[in-house]
Amino acid sequence: MLLETWRQKGVVYIVGYKDSGGVMFVHTNAWRRITSHLQSRLALAAYCPIGSKFGSGRLDIGGRIGPVFGAVVDGRWQKRKETH
Repeated sequence: MLLETWRQKGVVYIVGYKDSGGVMFVHTNAWRRITSHLQSRLALAAYCPIGSKFGSGRLDIGGRIGPVFGAVVDGRWQKRKETH
């Protein structure tokens, strides 16, 4: 529900999974406008299916055409420091 709400608001683009890995593509400008707390909540929500099914894994978060913003690895959000 959380991810769908933010998809409708134009932040989340698509989430895809393969085995114990996945990726969440976001709209770059919208992602940068939300708080870091909300970024971590969305990343962890997208990771939940991996954690519940496999116990561990990795979900990368990136812009549709650019940068990687971070990853959730084994249930821990790791924000990547951006360089402009």
